[in-house]
Amino acid sequence: MNALLKSPIAAVSPKVNTTREDIKGILCVDNCQMMFTDCPGILESHRRRKFCSPLVNTAWKAYDEADVCLFVLDAVKRPDATLFRIVRKLAGAPPFAPESDAYNHPAGSYGNGDQHQEGLRFNDQDDIDELMDGEESDVKDEFGIDDDIYTSVQQETRKPVALVLNKIDLVEHKKWVKSRTREMKNHGTFADVFYTSAKHGIGFKPMLEFLKTMAKPGMWVYPPNMLTTMSQVQVVEQMVRTYIYCWFNKELPYRVGQKVIGWTVAENGSLIIEMELYVRNDKAAKVICGIQGRIVKQLQKNVSHRLSKMWNEPVFLYVQVKVKALL
Repeated sequence: MNALLKSPIAAVSPKVNTTREDIKGILCVDNCQMMFTDCPGILESHRRRKFCSPLVNTAWKAYDEADVCLFVLDAVKRPDATLFRIVRKLAGAPPFAPESDAYNHPAGSYGNGDQHQEGLRFNDQDDIDELMDGEESDVKDEFGIDDDIYTSVQQETRKPVALVLNKIDLVEHKKWVKSRTREMKNHGTFADVFYTSAKHGIGFKPMLEFLKTMAKPGMWVYPPNMLTTMSQVQVVEQMVRTYIYCWFNKELPYRVGQKVIGWTVAENGSLIIEMELYVRNDKAAKVICGIQGRIVKQLQKNVSHRLSKMWNEPVFLYVQVKVKALL
């Protein structure tokens, strides 16, 4: 969503559950206004974890409210049986789905994403267009099998689902992406398939054209210059969360609370934001602060710079780290 809106409004990191609540972004293209909802990921294991259950409920609620579902997958990660079951539940399975070719490949990722170097294929729009040649819509009136993973999604409430294979800039050979596409089509019925790279901002034009065809006639809900329904405070929290999740490992990022406690416009027109980060013990506080406070100072500097660029005004963020017994 950040790549579509060209603005870092949602927290992004390699960790699971970086997105904790629905984040809505608004994009106006020609005479069409689209509202995107970035929701928590759907994982089968979340059903068995009390902590994760609300995240799954949030994701399904967002699905129920949507007109179209964009099912975003990592093109370089190998899918498993759990993912295939989710695909069948969301997109409906073909009536006689052949065996997936996921199990005809050795374990691991397609391509060599971890050792990606500049100059590999799929780095421009021409490669995307070539991949999409020959792709046909697979929309059908009947959806295939029933599954008992997420009973909240019934056949009569299914939405059009488009498959989005992201991170194709990390894939070395086009045949791997085409194989992944066939693999997904063996388990789901997709309205269309798109190949994108959010990092390089390529592959989004065909997706937007598809979404424009799915838009319903009506008055615009939001002003044309509005990017998100989140408040500025929430935008700050999302940006801080991005750095916390990217910089720290294991369980620590999930145990950091945050709260904006000050919001002041100075006489010179600059915006001063004060925030507190809450951790459970002194050891975690020392990790967050770093030696001589270097990490938290770098956090302040990075977030201040990005907010200043986003809002076109000087912004200064000041962060304090505090220990709370219960978090």
